[in-house]
Amino acid sequence: MRATTRRLTAAAAGLLILLGGCSQEAPDVTEPTDTVTTESVSETTDTQDTGSEDTESTSEDEDTESEDTRSTSEDEDDAATSTEAEETGAGSDLITEVAMCGDDTYDGAADLCPEMSADFTTSSVHCTAQVQIEVEGALDVRFHRDGGLVQSIGAEIPAQVVGQQVPIFADTNVGELELPGGTWGCEVVLPDGSTGTGETTVAGPTEPFSQGRACDNSDLFTEGPVTHCASDSPTLPSSTPEIGCSGVLSDSLDAEVEVWAEFDTEQASGEELLGTLLSPAGVLVVHGHMTAQALLGEPEFPSGSYSCRVMVDGEEVGSHDFEVN
Repeated sequence: MRATTRRLTAAAAGLLILLGGCSQEAPDVTEPTDTVTTESVSETTDTQDTGSEDTESTSEDEDTESEDTRSTSEDEDDAATSTEAEETGAGSDLITEVAMCGDDTYDGAADLCPEMSADFTTSSVHCTAQVQIEVEGALDVRFHRDGGLVQSIGAEIPAQVVGQQVPIFADTNVGELELPGGTWGCEVVLPDGSTGTGETTVAGPTEPFSQGRACDNSDLFTEGPVTHCASDSPTLPSSTPEIGCSGVLSDSLDAEVEVWAEFDTEQASGEELLGTLLSPAGVLVVHGHMTAQALLGEPEFPSGSYSCRVMVDGEEVGSHDFEVN
């Protein structure tokens, strides 16, 4: 197999920012709206005088039994409250105003989602929140899509912001392409394990591989780890020095991803591996590129049909076809 350049790129993660030392007063911390209610056992008094000591004794026994019943009920209610606290996450009231939005409504000047958006198309999904910092340590923001982890973004909480409420913001993006559609979630996790979550819907493409493009490899969009064709060229001249192909892959976390070039020309037919990667994210921008010399041992690309095929753990999930003439 000829030597080929191997290059695949992951979706970019925006920096997680902690703004500390603000002079303004910290906003009020919102109490959880989910509370456990318990029913108290009503006490009844028997005002009827029977004049019998045996009856009074029986009444006292019944009162004792009633107190025991109330005690058991209170114990059960306490246990229910404790269980509910464990299910909702202790200290979850430390994280408030969790909101998610797309580029169309995100306030870049304030680094804030003004409200929870839904059913939008976007290249980036943003998550913002207010967090009450009680201890130092690692704070994580985790993005999920349809229940699967997409990306985890972390930051260390400095000592100077302990005891304060501070805003945070994070995002994950696919350059100038569209994020895959589905139910997206944002989970904020504090060092003590407290969590706050938000969930929204994105109306983007849902197929495993989308937005396939081919281009002269000099015609690229590049930002951080994301590289993709700026536009699609269904037909490329044979004199193109280097041809690139790209697209968006979903549900790819910890999967082995390969991009192959397939060709069918008058001179030859076959395929070559362009790149391979153990995917670090659940949404991946894939980009591979080829030269005629590396692919076919020719000075120029022969006229014919070409395709870029994307494999995940050995199974093809999508492809993009183009012509050279």
